[in-house]
Amino acid sequence: MSDATAAVTPGKRILVIDDVAELRELAQSVLQDAGYVVEVAQDTTLGALKLMARKPDLMILDLNMPGVDGFTFIEHIKEVTTPPPIVFLSGSRNLETVLRGVALGVFAFLPKPVNFTALLETCRAALAKAGAQVPPQVAERRAHKRHSLLVQVRLSRDDKSTSTARDLGETPKAFVLGELRELSAGGARIICVSKLPVGSRVEIMPDPKVVHTTANLVAEIRSSEEIDTGFRHGLAFVDLDPETEKLLKENLSSGAE
Repeated sequence: MSDATAAVTPGKRILVIDDVAELRELAQSVLQDAGYVVEVAQDTTLGALKLMARKPDLMILDLNMPGVDGFTFIEHIKEVTTPPPIVFLSGSRNLETVLRGVALGVFAFLPKPVNFTALLETCRAALAKAGAQVPPQVAERRAHKRHSLLVQVRLSRDDKSTSTARDLGETPKAFVLGELRELSAGGARIICVSKLPVGSRVEIMPDPKVVHTTANLVAEIRSSEEIDTGFRHGLAFVDLDPETEKLLKENLSSGAE
């Protein structure tokens, strides 16, 4: 699924918090079969107790549960400890919800009903990325704080490679499935199988199963490098509509890394 996907490290502990018993049991079975140590909790009260007693390496959390929602739970946990990487499960997500999760450090949003193959791959990616440090010299160059996020997107790029398209001013579009790996108020990183030319522009259209929004993000390709699973591109946002720009800045501009 991504370049961060890695083999399971024996003994890695995952905590699953969800009020649906069937989902908890299925997630526990799938993850245990993959070699993880899995604990489950039916609500955030029990989840907090288990988290404090035996801090997990990863937490899978239902965003919308009776009582304390996922966001409030993370905020409470942050007051007493540093939470592990978090994967949110949710049946409904808009752009503002996703950005709020990104600002809180959520690694990924997965839609319900849960695809357990995707869940397993996401857990591997989150655990592989955990503990990675940004070199100080790189952090100092960033104008915006960058947040880790794994969420599928569709890239729509203008393809003007043919002389006919250039002559007629046409902009036929090609669609590329990619992963949004880091997001800031100023840009993002995208991993996809296709190499996109530096200097070209793309529209980032979130998968409607993952992010419910009518807003598309337009970005310019600033860098491109080949990796094991395809290509990693650095993007800078351009021509944002005022509402989307406001959402990005309000949620993702709290200081610079």
